[in-house]
Amino acid sequence: MKTTLPPEKIGLSLDDARLVTLHRLAPSVSITVALEEAVGHVLAESVFAERDDPRFNNSAMDGWAIHIDDGYAGNIIKATGSVFAGSDVAEITVEPGRTVRVMTGAEMPKGASLVAPVEIVEEIYDAGEVSSIRLIEAAADHIRRRGENYRRGDVLLRAGSVLVPSCLSLAASAGSSTLCVKRPFKVAILPSGDELVKPGGVLGPGQLHESNSLALAGMVKRLGHHAIVLPIVGDDIDETRSALDIAAGADVILTSGGISMGEADHIRALMESEGEVDFWRISMKPGGPPLFGAWRGKPIFGLPGNSVSTQVVFILLVAPWLAASQGAGIDDPNLTARRVPVIVEESFRANRKKQTFPRVIISYKNNNLIAISPSHQGSGNTLNMALANGILDIPAGAEIPAGSTISALLFD
Repeated sequence: MKTTLPPEKIGLSLDDARLVTLHRLAPSVSITVALEEAVGHVLAESVFAERDDPRFNNSAMDGWAIHIDDGYAGNIIKATGSVFAGSDVAEITVEPGRTVRVMTGAEMPKGASLVAPVEIVEEIYDAGEVSSIRLIEAAADHIRRRGENYRRGDVLLRAGSVLVPSCLSLAASAGSSTLCVKRPFKVAILPSGDELVKPGGVLGPGQLHESNSLALAGMVKRLGHHAIVLPIVGDDIDETRSALDIAAGADVILTSGGISMGEADHIRALMESEGEVDFWRISMKPGGPPLFGAWRGKPIFGLPGNSVSTQVVFILLVAPWLAASQGAGIDDPNLTARRVPVIVEESFRANRKKQTFPRVIISYKNNNLIAISPSHQGSGNTLNMALANGILDIPAGAEIPAGSTISALLFD
């Protein structure tokens, strides 16, 4: 099958391909969710502080609230009561020569500007009650000041932030009970090929079990989106067109197979004749033949049929695009593989003309991140992919000797 695409749409570098995808981001919709349901979502609207934090000066220690004139070592001070976290201190004043017991988090009474932690206090009893204290050491400013964390009106979480658990805690402390977030995408996944049989099915001559949809659905779900796995479509152009039309009911389409140069590669043929193709093929290994564009107005990634290639392209191209479509950074480490320097314990060589991404196991050893190949790097080696938790990023034509430091993408 001879391509009809213009040369500028064929064989892009990975960086150029990523830029092209950003011109066709999926439309995102904002929804409001309760805090307890917001983890993993992308924030659609910034969160502002509704009040100062802390709201009032409070003790950072269990101890005694002391007037500024009484904080020197050796001083004996009369004890006059206790203040607990949540207590109303409106009617309490600490005058010189008197002290009040305070618990961690308790509001500081008027007149007190120092705290003597229990560790530096000798308690003096009278009739079984603490009547006074002696300071073994000088009291200090163990006080959390009003607004020292943030002030009312401050931006606490910016739109585009991925909501990890600590973000929810912050939002709750600031007074929020709900958050406006980006709705997860519905991602249609369409495997194609006469040779494919669903997992567990009986294999005939030349057939194999379809596995790409499982990997893709899992990666989609791990990013917080909804995966819709469609039935395997055979190598029939009319059936393929109908399956793509069904897939267009989702927000995003991922296909597997059918995009190369064979006579049965109907997805690419349909995209060229009836869809919109932004690019086809990337100068990378594995995963060289992906296609990107739109079908019936919906963004579509045509991914390779090879399982390893499909997963690598998803990690390097699809996951960053999904993050960008929701307003997060294209390299947000919460949604995409995290770039780290690693030392390789064996030599690696890139394809002469293609940016190469060997799968590796990255582990921590002797204060460094170390990378080793789990097994041979064949693009059909699904065991290699299953064992790996990262990929090296090797420029085209480069040779990386053992012991070298190189950039890697840590994805697990």
